[in-house]
Amino acid sequence: MAKIKILPQDIINQIAAGEVIERPASVIKELVENSLDAGADNIEIEIKNGGINLIKVSDNGHGMDEQDAKLSIIQHSTSKIDRVNDLFSINSFGFRGEALASIASVSKFTLQTKDQDSLSGAEISNTSGQLAKSQTACPQGTIVLIEDLFHNVPARKKYLKTANTEYNHILELFTRFALIHGKINWKLIHNNKVIFHLPKTDKWLDRIELLLGERIASNMLGLKVNMVDVGFTGYIGKPQIAAKSRQHQHLYVNKRPVGEHIISKSVKDAFQTLIPKDLYPAFIINLNIDPYKIDVNVHPRKLEVRFSEPQIIYRSTYRAISATLDKNNLVKTIQTPVDSDHAETMQEKTGFSDIKSTIQTKQKNFKTPASDQIKKAVDFNHSMYALPKKAKQVVEGQKVDVQIDADTEIKMRPVEFAQEKIELVKEQTDWKIIGQIKNSYIIVETGEGIKIIDQHAASERIQFEKIKKQFETEKVNSQKLLLPQTIDLSVVEMSKINHLQPILGKFGFSIDIFGEKTVKLNAVPAMLKDMEIENTFLEILTELDEQIALDKITEPITKVLNIMSCRSAVKFGDELGLEEMKALIKQLRSLDNQYTCVHGRPAVIDMNYNELEKLFSRK
Repeated sequence: MAKIKILPQDIINQIAAGEVIERPASVIKELVENSLDAGADNIEIEIKNGGINLIKVSDNGHGMDEQDAKLSIIQHSTSKIDRVNDLFSINSFGFRGEALASIASVSKFTLQTKDQDSLSGAEISNTSGQLAKSQTACPQGTIVLIEDLFHNVPARKKYLKTANTEYNHILELFTRFALIHGKINWKLIHNNKVIFHLPKTDKWLDRIELLLGERIASNMLGLKVNMVDVGFTGYIGKPQIAAKSRQHQHLYVNKRPVGEHIISKSVKDAFQTLIPKDLYPAFIINLNIDPYKIDVNVHPRKLEVRFSEPQIIYRSTYRAISATLDKNNLVKTIQTPVDSDHAETMQEKTGFSDIKSTIQTKQKNFKTPASDQIKKAVDFNHSMYALPKKAKQVVEGQKVDVQIDADTEIKMRPVEFAQEKIELVKEQTDWKIIGQIKNSYIIVETGEGIKIIDQHAASERIQFEKIKKQFETEKVNSQKLLLPQTIDLSVVEMSKINHLQPILGKFGFSIDIFGEKTVKLNAVPAMLKDMEIENTFLEILTELDEQIALDKITEPITKVLNIMSCRSAVKFGDELGLEEMKALIKQLRSLDNQYTCVHGRPAVIDMNYNELEKLFSRK
């Protein structure tokens, strides 16, 4: 019969280490957090072989005297909390009292430390449970040396990845700390080579550029929003730097790096139709929140937090991100490389193919309006699309495809230009509609360059905002059908109809039940009156469920609005007259969001004259 026994302390420490210490990066995280809590403004991390052979973290913090140094490597010893209530108001980074004891139990461990009141420093070493103490000469602060991690736990060591993989985990961790702590001098050394030496800075964007690159830094929007329950500071990336992965998403709660699904989802939802579904927005966001309203003690490695009121955090995040996006210019800009001979380099850095080399058209197939027609083109107010003074970077992961096949005939349809300028506002400048390309794109000449407008994307955005406003204020405008249309449904679809009639009515549908599995449409949304309605209605029905709210723009509601706006928008290939193009541009300009279609694709692209001159080797 098995007997219950108390485990030896070394086994207890190794079990605890299994929860706290996963890999070299986990060790560095614990040590750096201790350095931050000690008030250090200079932190140096040195590693060898991806941290497997050596980890050394040095800081100039408060340090410890000899007595505290001895206690620091005993399990559940800490200076961060005193009583139970302290667990519910954590203001420090480290607090569990397990880190140093756990690290010392699975490595060759040496700690040197000195506080300002001690004449000499204390050195504590622990190798395979053999503890040694001595005095040493060292500056104020703490140095922790970890050698041969998991040397006494071979079962754990074999699960470590290659040195390069472990180094990449450390590099990612270093980046997360250095991004949020700009007022600390950071240094990272790997295999005796200085990888980063980041001096203190008050300029957050400079730190972002050093760590994430110029493309990311130049496409960031400042975020500073204070609400009753939470404050937001940081940066969010413009839609054009959204990527297939979450690698440029950096989230902090009270400057603690965390991975929190509810906030990441809220940010993604706030972008809504600005980016495609399969892309993730870039952001560096710090939430400032009362420590009493979060629990940072839910994960052994402190990688997560729990909010006492998660729905408030979700809504606050959504509003903060939405407001920031709404007040910024998000139009994409085409930018050519400085040296057009370095196409491969440019493609690698920006994700763009060399525009100059791909625009290959036969002169005989390129048809343009007569020069006298162009001179009579319609003027537009320059403020309609105010261009930013600083050129924007092109986007990785979202190519603006301006490639034109050499054998494709490009028709720019001449339009009946007005004989006199049409005044849209009092101040006139040099905006001109040039015409359509392939009945799909509208070309506009401005004082600073050209704008290419995707007529379907632009119309889709206009329709979406129009329908959304109608839905939010009352209901979508409806059109009664001269001859009601009957639609046969499945048993499941018919069951949904019985519950969804109120919400369908708000979308502009008037429905009567007509038999066991048939409905009769008496009226439809006005913008769909000329469309093939049956498939659209069934598609809308699929997106709705019985729990949907009438008064909130939720994800299913947004999907339905997307369907309706897409079906009712101007199509690719639709031939537009001058007045139609003018009206489309004017409506687009009136929107807060005029940059993408409902699927996140660009609606407008800018190219200034400097870029055109580079393309034709005039600069």
